Amino acid sequence: MTKQAESISKPGYLKQRMKLNPQAIRSLCDFHNSSLYQEEEMETMKGYFVLAADGSTINVPTVEETLAIYGSSSNKRSRLQATLGMSCLYDLLNNVLLDVTINRHKFNDREQAREHMKKFSEIAPGRKSILVLDRNYPSIYEFMKWNKIDQKYVVRLKKSDFRKERIGLESADETINIALDSGRRHKISIHGADEYAAFAEQGSFDLRVVNIKLDGGTEVSLATNLSKEEFGTEEIGQIYQMRWGVETVFDMLKNNLQIENFTGTKPILIEQDIYACIYLCNLAQDMIADAEANNKLKDTPPYKHEMAVNKTYAVGVLKEDLIIVILERDKRRKAEMFEAMVAEVQRNIIPIRPDRHYERNKGNLSGRKYTNTHKRSY
Repeated sequence: MTKQAESISKPGYLKQRMKLNPQAIRSLCDFHNSSLYQEEEMETMKGYFVLAADGSTINVPTVEETLAIYGSSSNKRSRLQATLGMSCLYDLLNNVLLDVTINRHKFNDREQAREHMKKFSEIAPGRKSILVLDRNYPSIYEFMKWNKIDQKYVVRLKKSDFRKERIGLESADETINIALDSGRRHKISIHGADEYAAFAEQGSFDLRVVNIKLDGGTEVSLATNLSKEEFGTEEIGQIYQMRWGVETVFDMLKNNLQIENFTGTKPILIEQDIYACIYLCNLAQDMIADAEANNKLKDTPPYKHEMAVNKTYAVGVLKEDLIIVILERDKRRKAEMFEAMVAEVQRNIIPIRPDRHYERNKGNLSGRKYTNTHKRSY
């Protein structure tokens, strides 16, 4: 007589989950990425990976423990809301979340960017990269640090950054010299005596400034250490505008994968959910890339608009079938099942409508989007 599988109660399941370190799931993400970058031919731009670091806030269940660990994003007039800060490093050409860290609501973006690049050097050792960053990342120290280690970058400047030097610019693409006056030296000094001495002795450094217009007509200034011989003015603008890819992956995490819909209120369960969501996001991107690369998508009848895979549908397929594929022991059968998933995703495409924009409405969507009693099934 076959012994029936024992069922586990909800409290028993929760008790076992409390023993699982969220870093184990993060290590699984790292293993997936390392294997991908060592085994696959990844897309680059003139031999460089194009990476974007950025941060986002994640609303978490508001209980005493989460408020103590992560902090709150609420002001005095609004309802208390526990919020953590999530920092990411994203491969813009290959659509891979390379590294994710969980922090307090207010965290040091620049410090996390440095940690992300250390992780990238472990995932793809010896490979060149261009780091694309927005306005909250530039500083004298960061520029000099990146120049010292030959880390290439394209960074958007605030209007106040190097205003004195930028006033004299006569063209849209020039190199300026940044002198380390006493105020700038003081800002460097907080990073430690050794580095201060080395940078202060240097006295100044050169910075290439490129002025471009974004698609919406906004004029922005970009700082870079890429040479004009290797990347022209228009190419620098193209690299920065690729940064929008990290915004779309945040949208996928929050809307398609419902990263803010947690399966518990304990920080250990919240962090498990976040890293599991990151892993699922990378798997979904892999599946979408396979579907879009398939020639059958190109053979579909002509449409009014360019067509792309429906990401929401892809996530649904992954949610339903992934665990079955993972549990399959036969490698040939496993590969067939994955190909069937890709084929299913490929059949569901949607039009890309250009120049369509939506206004953000944070007041109605933040804080109480998901309850603590109704959870997703993945």
